[in-house]
Amino acid sequence: MKKNYLYELSLVLTTLIWGSAFVAQQSGSEYVEAFTFNGLRAFIAIFTLWIAYPFIRKKSLSISLLLDSSLCKAGAICGFFLTMAMFFQQYGIAYTSVAKAGFLSGFYVIFVPLLSIFLGNKLKVNIWVAVLLSMIGLYFLSISEVDSFAVGDTYILICAFIYALQIMSIGHYARREDPILLTLMQFVFVAIFSFILMFIFEKPALQNIQKAVPSLLYAGMFSSGVAYCLQTIAQRHIDSSIASILMSLESVFAALSGYLFLQQGMSLREIGGAILIFSAVIIANMPYGFLKKKHIDHRSK
Repeated sequence: MKKNYLYELSLVLTTLIWGSAFVAQQSGSEYVEAFTFNGLRAFIAIFTLWIAYPFIRKKSLSISLLLDSSLCKAGAICGFFLTMAMFFQQYGIAYTSVAKAGFLSGFYVIFVPLLSIFLGNKLKVNIWVAVLLSMIGLYFLSISEVDSFAVGDTYILICAFIYALQIMSIGHYARREDPILLTLMQFVFVAIFSFILMFIFEKPALQNIQKAVPSLLYAGMFSSGVAYCLQTIAQRHIDSSIASILMSLESVFAALSGYLFLQQGMSLREIGGAILIFSAVIIANMPYGFLKKKHIDHRSK
C-alpha cells in the first residue's frame, strides 16, 4: 500500500486545531450551555463551508447538490453521532480541566480499534502497541495524580465512545461522498439536532451569546468548518484505527494550549507523555502495520 503522508499531515493539523479549541470551548461554556454553543458553532461551520466550496471546487454550491438522498443519509448519521459527542464534551468540559478533558476524549483511540474488530477487521500487533503507548502517553500527559472521576469526566468518557462511532461513520461514508459536502451536511444535521434540543432543555440569553462570540467563531470556523473537513478528506485514504491514533495528538495540543493560554503548566511527566504519543504515531505507521481485511471463507463451517 502506497503511503500518502499528506493526508496524515492534514490529520495532524486537524488535531492542532481541535486541541487549541479546548480553550475556546471551556471559555464559551462559561456563558452558554452545550446545545446552544454547538448549534451556533455548527451554523458558523455551515456558513464557512458554503463560502469556501466555490473556491475549492471551482463551481457554485446549489441546494440540489445537498438534497441527494445518500448524502443526506450519511450527513444525518454522522451528524447525530457528532451532535451527541459534542454535547457530552461541551457539557463535561465545564466541570473538568482542559488537559483532563483532552485525556478522556482520547479514549476513542481504544474504542475505534475495538469497533473495527466487530466490523471484521484484523488489526496488526503494532496497532495495538501504538494504542497502548497512546493511552499511557495520554495518562502521563493529562493526569498528575490518581483521583476519582467527577461527573464532568464521565461525560467526556461518553463523548469519546460516541466520537469513535463518528470516526467510523466518517471513514465509511467519506469514500462514497464528496468530503466537503459530507462535512457540510454533517453540520446541517448537527445544527438541526442541537437547536431542537436547545429549545427543549436550555434557555439561551442573547447577552450571554454575545460574550461567547470569540469562542463560537473559533470553534465554528476552524475547529468545525476547517478541521472536520480535513478529517473527512483524510479518512478517505487512512484506515479509521490509524486515523484515531493520529488524532490522539489532539490531547498533546490541548495540553500545550492549556499551558500557553490558561497557565496550566506542563511537567516532565507530561512532556514524557507527549513523547509517548508521538512514538505511538510512528509505530502505527510502520509498513507492516497496515490493517488487513479479514477474509471469511463462506465455504467452510
